[in-house]
Formats: sequence, C-alpha cells, structure tokens
Amino acid sequence: MAYWACVLPADDGDYVASIVTKDPGGAPGNWIKCTKTTKVFDKYSSSTKKFTAYTPPAETYTLGEDVKANGEGYLLPKE
Repeated sequence: MAYWACVLPADDGDYVASIVTKDPGGAPGNWIKCTKTTKVFDKYSSSTKKFTAYTPPAETYTLGEDVKANGEGYLLPKE
C-alpha cells in the first residue's frame, strides 16, 4: 500500500498535516509520497526530501508563589 503526506509550510519548517493511502493526484496541496511510518506533525525537509519524526518540546515547570510560601513541592507549568 502506498502513502502520501500533505506537507504544509510553517515558521519552523514544513510539517505533515495529513496522510492518505489513496493517490491524491489533482488534489490541492503539496502531496509527497511517504512510508507507513510517517505520522502527522512529522517534519519534512524539501532540500533533503526526507521526513523527520516529531518530538514534542519538553515542558518546563516552576514553583508557584503560593507553593513557595507554604513550602510544598508541587510544580506548575510556566505561563
């Protein structure tokens, strides 16, 4: 079975917006043939013509002011 990824541009590079198994010939968008391991949000490099797996950014936490005052150890997400 063949797979195609719809690649869209973004500020930090091109990314996969959707994947289909039927040839999208004539459909609007930038469709690139890919493998079955390609997933939505993967990055695509038009210069190397390769997909790179998406890795979510690591969340960073800081202690909330109320937690610092009470001496508790709960972490809150940064805003």
